[in-house]
Amino acid sequence: MKRGSKAIVLAMAIFSMMLYVSAFASAASTTGLKDGVFVASGETAKDGSNYKLVLTVADGKVDNIDFGKYSGETKMRAAFAEYVAEDQRDAFKAELAEIDEYQEQLNSTLDGAKVVKSSKPVEGLSVYESLVTLWKNVVKDAGGSISEDGAASADGSGSKETASAEDSGTKAVSENPKTGDSNMLVYYVLAGVALIGMVALGRKRFTA
Repeated sequence: MKRGSKAIVLAMAIFSMMLYVSAFASAASTTGLKDGVFVASGETAKDGSNYKLVLTVADGKVDNIDFGKYSGETKMRAAFAEYVAEDQRDAFKAELAEIDEYQEQLNSTLDGAKVVKSSKPVEGLSVYESLVTLWKNVVKDAGGSISEDGAASADGSGSKETASAEDSGTKAVSENPKTGDSNMLVYYVLAGVALIGMVALGRKRFTA
């Protein structure tokens, strides 16, 4: 690969990484919640199963969030598929796969309100909707509220207005609804300028 092309590829990779990191950095943190372990459970289905979300708060910050499907006190796992009726096995695996997708987001953001719905949700089920409801309930139990940018906070920080977790959680207005931080626009402009400079430098070295 020519030196100029390498410089362009490197610049694009760095710029993409900066955008990815900034997306998480712009999100308000989850603060002010009461310490403890809080559990929110969904309605029990005919088969005795239900969704459950466990929130652990330490030193006023979210320490861990666990979301899953339970049968009694037992959390359902993919390994249990062999005990499910054959005609329901694929649906069972798909449901747990969707749950795992949301769990990965929870592990990354530590904020249930920031979880994005799967691009391939299981038909006939409301896994994502259940998660959203459980998150609102558990934040309420922890003495918090949910701001427009999605961050849970008991003191209402990170937003001009806050709505109780008991409500829809969409009343607050962020200065920049897309990122939750108007300063991010400046960041993107500077990052774009840096990218152009790196590409120009690479071309200069190539033609020299």
